Amino acid sequence: MSASQTWWFVGDLHLDTRPEPRGTGAAFAAFVHELAGSQHTARHLVLLGDTFELVRHREAAARLREIAVAHADAFAALRAAVRHGVHVHFVCGNHDAALARPDVAGVLLSLLGHPSQGVAVHAWALAAPGAFYCEHGHQHHEVHRVATLLSQQESLWAEWLADRSGGVGRRAMSFLRATAGVPRRERAARSPAYLARLDEEALRIGLTAQAVRDLAQTSAVKVAPALARVGWRVLSRRVSASRPYGLRPAAARVHRILRRHGSGVPTVLFAHTHRAEDTSLAQATGRYVNVGTWSADVRGAGPDGADPDLFPYARIVMRTGEAATATLRYWRRIPAHRTVARHPA
Repeated sequence: MSASQTWWFVGDLHLDTRPEPRGTGAAFAAFVHELAGSQHTARHLVLLGDTFELVRHREAAARLREIAVAHADAFAALRAAVRHGVHVHFVCGNHDAALARPDVAGVLLSLLGHPSQGVAVHAWALAAPGAFYCEHGHQHHEVHRVATLLSQQESLWAEWLADRSGGVGRRAMSFLRATAGVPRRERAARSPAYLARLDEEALRIGLTAQAVRDLAQTSAVKVAPALARVGWRVLSRRVSASRPYGLRPAAARVHRILRRHGSGVPTVLFAHTHRAEDTSLAQATGRYVNVGTWSADVRGAGPDGADPDLFPYARIVMRTGEAATATLRYWRRIPAHRTVARHPA
């Protein structure tokens, strides 16, 4: 570790070719320009999944190019940040898992100026020893979990939800096929071939092979309990008694696994839920931070729900000999008609 590193985490931009009510792309571009101009050393920007809307598009590479045209300001800001020494990390989410494919990753690198260094794509997770562990979080959500994530497959249940073609009978049959495929995927995730892929991923992440194997099974799906939980959530929504879906229990399980394998970190970071959170884990031995969303689909009771010019992010400052603690913050976009200087909230 260098004498000082600063990490910023932003999640769920959901950049698309359609207009975004909050002006997400323009706000993100302004935020990145500030990072590029900051005086911090060893700067890292982590885009914690669902940065782009690539799901349900067969030609993900072409779709990414279209998004780059629609959000030229955001891509220009990222290119400038890389030129100024900011390391940009793309952690894949359930909406942009295709970024991990070599052809799509190649397009991303070309859009960012073919940087030989400074840009990295992480198919699953990113960790810094003694500081943090982060992933998008969809692996802990029954509907979106892909047990064999490193094999570049899609969630069977999510695919079924997205495909609304056909009548009731066809939909029922496709649901049964998807449901039957879920336990097969979970068994495949424990096969020798897939365990070998996990061991390779462990080297990339910087964790022990057994730690990564355990993390991969953290939220393994059992069909009957999963269907019961999903059904209960649907029923609760219908009677207006829904409890928000959260990832804090999953973060606590991840935190325990890392400690058990000698890779404990003070902070576990997720995105996915669109609810910005900053809370302590069991026995106050660590923190769970969710970086929320910059899209218009804000959930939860955070201040960004009422103020469209507030955008959540997390920051970690790592200094040799000091504890690295994450803080959830809100960056404020100053509308063009105001003359107040822009600054982090």
